[in-house]
Amino acid sequence: MSGRRILLTGASGLLGRTIAPLLSSEGRLESPGLERFDLKRVETIHETVAAVRPDLVVHLAAETRVDVCETEPAEAYRVNTLGTIHLAEACRRAGARLVMMSTDYVFDGKSREPYREHQPTAPCNRYGRSKEEAERACRTIVADSLVVRSSSLFGGPGPHFVASIRRAVREGRPLRVVDDQIQSPTWVGHLAPPLARAALGDLHGILHLSAEGECSWFAFARAILEEEGIEAECTPISSRASGRAAPRPAYSVLDGELALSFGLELPDWREGLRRHLEETG
Repeated sequence: MSGRRILLTGASGLLGRTIAPLLSSEGRLESPGLERFDLKRVETIHETVAAVRPDLVVHLAAETRVDVCETEPAEAYRVNTLGTIHLAEACRRAGARLVMMSTDYVFDGKSREPYREHQPTAPCNRYGRSKEEAERACRTIVADSLVVRSSSLFGGPGPHFVASIRRAVREGRPLRVVDDQIQSPTWVGHLAPPLARAALGDLHGILHLSAEGECSWFAFARAILEEEGIEAECTPISSRASGRAAPRPAYSVLDGELALSFGLELPDWREGLRRHLEETG
């Protein structure tokens, strides 16, 4: 184990639980809970960074509930943007490298080809806006920071899309799933290793890391049913018919060519789904 001190935020989340063992094998890992590190309480951010004196901060903590961000924009800004600004300032003072997890939702979805890292961002919802501003702060305040964008994470017991579909089937509820939003569902078990490698290395700027391939949420739901061998009716609906508070980009697939050039590659989303279903029974 190296002598590197690593601070991980959001360790209890889908990705945090998966990446923590990989980071802990490379250094002394600190992953404080809300009582010690809370993005809503600025003092805890500065106190924790000052106490840990990290060489590297992997920042996964965020308000990721897209519709909550839409209906409570001040809260989204407070957690995702302002919290990250204070964390970046604390990292700069500590001389720590900052790696921040971001999202495909920083794009407007008007493209029909995968988005590359250099393309302009234009979020269509408040969640995306809060993360876009956090990205900008991270890159401005910490010179060697790395922003990693990914897409539609799933894994572990939940909550996430796969868990929701399986639960709906168990409870006998009808499946009505959006068919006009295209993305790349990414299993955290495939994302964590290349993310850890990128974080522990010296890459800086912006990097896209998501599963290969693309599908609609409806196609994803159908794939879950097929892999599980379940006969259940699944009805495609439009985003408008879903009645969700926040608009979503119609197309938010991320281009992975830059990551591939660094030897960072993720398998196809369907392979991630199979692995997840194997692990969760």
